Amino acid sequence: MKYQVKDYYVKELADYYGISAQAVRLYDKKGLLPSDKNEVNGYRTYTREDVVTMDYICRLKKMHFSLEEIRRIMNEEPLEQVAEMAAEQQRRLEEEVRELQHLIGYLADYHEKLEQVLAYEKNREEEQTAKIEIVDAPPFVIREITTNMDEAMESFRRLDSNLIPFLTVETAAEEAKACMEKEKIGAFFTNRENRMNGDYKLSLIDEKNLSAAPDFDFETFRVIAPCTALYTVVRIATNKDYDRVEEIFDFLREERMRSAETCWHARSPTATATEKAPNMLKSGLLLKSRKNRKK
Repeated sequence: MKYQVKDYYVKELADYYGISAQAVRLYDKKGLLPSDKNEVNGYRTYTREDVVTMDYICRLKKMHFSLEEIRRIMNEEPLEQVAEMAAEQQRRLEEEVRELQHLIGYLADYHEKLEQVLAYEKNREEEQTAKIEIVDAPPFVIREITTNMDEAMESFRRLDSNLIPFLTVETAAEEAKACMEKEKIGAFFTNRENRMNGDYKLSLIDEKNLSAAPDFDFETFRVIAPCTALYTVVRIATNKDYDRVEEIFDFLREERMRSAETCWHARSPTATATEKAPNMLKSGLLLKSRKNRKK
């Protein structure tokens, strides 16, 4: 359809700009796009001048100005004020872009961890048991949650906006060692009294070696040095079913390994890791443990 310079009805104007007829009527109601009524049929009509106005409205809408701001720009504000409004809107959009880039980084990190979980799940289907590896673990960055979660998360964001720290519970090493000495450890994790022990913290695998930066904030964060670790992923039902955790502790007993000084349980929707002992997650489990073979 070729759009010619002529008077247009509501639906025709709406179709031309790819918006709804309801939106055109709303602009009319808000005083942005007053229309004339055809004396013969009573329909609203829009002239060439109205089309130019509509074009201006649509462009301002694409810049994310509100209808009230558009009304002020078109009807009230001097050009100097409009220029200031445009500069402020540019600053807001730039902040939105930064936030979207941050969220994209979060999603990329989340997707990578999901792929890790899927890879380990596939291995389990083929082997019937968890894939357990001895690896050289990178440093871990740990932070106390002293005020609230948002403030703690923001401090990690200042380190790297693309990495997601995970909620972590720190418990005593004696409890982890006691688990390894038992034939069945599921009861330990489902015991309410045991679940009430520990402190909530945030932890992050420092794969980018952020803690080595000259200006790293050691007053806010604690760093766990690199160590030899045990890495795996298993699926559990939090607070209900920990049967698959048995495979990990069986491996530790068979390999005559013992846990280090601190036990970390990290829970999240995907696979991650914490310091030196079990990480409990909703969809997977990673175990990071300092390897000390008994003589």
